[in-house]
Amino acid sequence: MIAPERREEHERAELCIVAPLPGMRHLLTGGGRSSTGGIQTQWAALLRCLRGRGWPLTVITESDGSSGASVSMDGMRILSAAPHAGSVRRLARALEAWRLLKAADSDIYLMQGAGPWAAVAAAFSRAHNRRFIFWLASDTDAMCRASAGSRLRRAWRVLAWWGIKRADAVIVQTRRQQQLVRHYLGQNATVVPNVCVSGARDATDSPCGPVLWVSNIRWEKRPLRALQLAEALPQVGLTMIGGPVRGQEGLYDEVKRQAACLPNVSFLGPLPFSQADGYFASASLLLNTSAVEGFPNTFLQAWWWGLPVVSTFDPDEVICRHGFGVHAQSLEGLVAAVGGLLSKAHVRQAMGRAAQAHVRSVHGQEHVLRLLEGVIRQVKSNREADCPWRSEGVAA
Repeated sequence: MIAPERREEHERAELCIVAPLPGMRHLLTGGGRSSTGGIQTQWAALLRCLRGRGWPLTVITESDGSSGASVSMDGMRILSAAPHAGSVRRLARALEAWRLLKAADSDIYLMQGAGPWAAVAAAFSRAHNRRFIFWLASDTDAMCRASAGSRLRRAWRVLAWWGIKRADAVIVQTRRQQQLVRHYLGQNATVVPNVCVSGARDATDSPCGPVLWVSNIRWEKRPLRALQLAEALPQVGLTMIGGPVRGQEGLYDEVKRQAACLPNVSFLGPLPFSQADGYFASASLLLNTSAVEGFPNTFLQAWWWGLPVVSTFDPDEVICRHGFGVHAQSLEGLVAAVGGLLSKAHVRQAMGRAAQAHVRSVHGQEHVLRLLEGVIRQVKSNREADCPWRSEGVAA
C-alpha cells in the first residue's frame, strides 16, 4: 500500500515533451536573444509549472545549430538534435528524432502541431509500449489529409495524419477543433485552453495608443491587410511586430518595404516575447488579420492587458459571444471597427474588463494545468491497464 505522502509522487509519469520549435532551446536555457512565438512561450511556462508540480520532465527541442548535447535546466532534461545538412537531411532527421525519443526513455510523449514528428513519435511509442498524446496547434492540424485545408506539404500530410490517428489521446484548443478532429479523423478530443503568459494592467486604464499587430510574417496571417488598414486610417498609428518564416522571406521584405512608406506605421520586425509583451501596455487594441488560426496566444496577451481585439478570425466565436472586441472579415469592416473603438474609450474599457475576467478564469495556469494533468493521468492509468483510450472532451 502506498503511503499518503507518497501517493501523489507515485501517480506521476515520466513525461517527454516533444517541442522541435525554432528558438525553444534558447528560451529554456536562456542562451542568447531569441525571438520566439506564442507557442514556444506558452510551452516554456507550462514546462516550468509542470516541473514545479513534481512531474519528471524531458524536453526534445530543435537544435540551436551548435550542439546536440543534453543539458539540464530547472530540473528538466533538455535534448536537442545535432544539425544535419546535405541530400540525406530528411532521413538523418528522422533517425535523429527516433534516437532522441529513445534517449528520453519516457512513459508518455506529448507534442503539439502536425508534421512528420507526429508519425515518428507515434511509431516509437507503439514499438516500445509507450503512450503518445497529440495536441493541435491550429485548425489545419485536423485537416492534414485534405490538400485544400492543410498547410503541410503532401508527404508531411500523410505522416502527420498517420501519427495523429495513432495517438492515445488528442488535445484541442477549442470546441471547433474538437468538431474538426471528430469529422476529419474520427476521434474524440479533450479541450484544454491555451495558458496565458503575460503581464497585466488595470482595464480601466485604456490609453488611446497605437493599434498593435503581432504575428509571424506568413501569408495566412495576411500582414498586407494590416497595412491596407493603416493606409485607410492615416490618423491611426499601427505598430507591427513579427519575424520572417522560412520559405516566406520575400513576404517579410515586402511588408517591411511597404511599412516604410506609411508614416503612421512602425514596423519593428521580430522581438523576443518579453519585449513584444511590453507593447501591449501602451496599445489601444489588438488587430488580427489571419485567415486561419488555432487559438492565438496574442488574444490572451491582449485580453490579459485589458485590450479588445479586432479580428478576421474568431475561435469558437468567443469575441462575439462575450463582447471581447469585434469580428470583422472584410477590410471595410476592420476599418469601421478600429475607428469606432478608438473613438469610444468607455467601450474599450468595458470590453477589456470582461476579457480580463475571462482570461483569468479560463486561461489561468491552475485551470489549464488541471485539465492537462487530467489527460496525462488518464493516459498513464490506461497505459498501466494496457488498454487504448480516447478522451471525451472536457468543457473549458
